[in-house]
Amino acid sequence: MNILEISDLHFSYGNGPVLSGISFRIGEGESVGLVGANGAGKSTLLKLVCGLLRPSEGSISVAGVPVRKDTLNQVRRDLGYVFQDADNQLFTSTVYDDVAFAPRNYGLSASETQEAVERALKAVRIEALKDRPVYRLSGGEKKLASIATVLSTSSRLLLMDEPSVALDPRNRRNLIDIVNSLPCAKMIASHDLDFIYDTCPRTILLSEGRVVFDGDTASVLRDRTLLEAHGLELPLSFSRMP
Repeated sequence: MNILEISDLHFSYGNGPVLSGISFRIGEGESVGLVGANGAGKSTLLKLVCGLLRPSEGSISVAGVPVRKDTLNQVRRDLGYVFQDADNQLFTSTVYDDVAFAPRNYGLSASETQEAVERALKAVRIEALKDRPVYRLSGGEKKLASIATVLSTSSRLLLMDEPSVALDPRNRRNLIDIVNSLPCAKMIASHDLDFIYDTCPRTILLSEGRVVFDGDTASVLRDRTLLEAHGLELPLSFSRMP
């Protein structure tokens, strides 16, 4: 079953098209990288999928439900969007309250909310931080707490915008391990092509608002000619190879 279906998607901010004729599907549990130079439309596409923006043409469905204004509550039960900047996502006083916000908002009981929070914190390995004030978290801890806030509603599709940005090597490796351990489907937009290589078997390359490649991650990330033609460079993993 496909968790995400996008068909002939178009979007413009008014000063020209940003996305033109985007179509692809993501299956249950699949991890897909979304790469492209600045301005290719990666963040815009993520915002369209979660309903923060509306397409000018085309359709999007999540778990078989069309993404429309009147279906957003239903759609957002099945997907979670992790912002690039964790400070834009964490807004209560403690980690527990941030992770509990969505379950409470959806009407779960106190015991159901506690169970959901504990499950989400365990998934990202920050159970010990549940009572920590958000302002006392490190950058890496904030990133993990942000992921926990969307996992608390048992998301089937996780959207991540530049998840590895500003992380030190240890936190970056920890995040890779956690992302790979999550059973839900993931669409990860990133300029960190090594991160994409380590987390996504499939990659979609956007250029000037269009899909120019959709397939095996290793194949596209080894293709210097293709990457450079669309404003990217070989990831470090491959540029160092003889």
